[in-house]
Amino acid sequence: MPSVSDSSKSPQSLPYQVTLADGTQPFALRKRDMLRLLPSPRLVQRLLATCSAADPEARWLTLARPGRPGCELLVTASSFARACQRLEKGEQPPLLPCEKRRNRGAFQQLHLPEN
Repeated sequence: MPSVSDSSKSPQSLPYQVTLADGTQPFALRKRDMLRLLPSPRLVQRLLATCSAADPEARWLTLARPGRPGCELLVTASSFARACQRLEKGEQPPLLPCEKRRNRGAFQQLHLPEN
């Protein structure tokens, strides 16, 4: 099971290097590993949603193996480390389509013209 190399990690800090129990670094991480290491499942969903972006600069993670029935999704550990560095700098991955719709609906409700 992967763990964070910095044992004095505060709840606010994010992992840069993932190490296994024997001290080696894995090539890839499973989705469930990212869920254990990051503070929010929604954040993991947003990061994974960027994998299919047409623009390579918009991708936060690189897939080592796409998921399908009977086969787990794998993300390269190096792209996960880069994503954590971007998060630490204050960048945020784009909102999911469902979040955009929800936010747009709330905005429209707040700004409806009164009759």
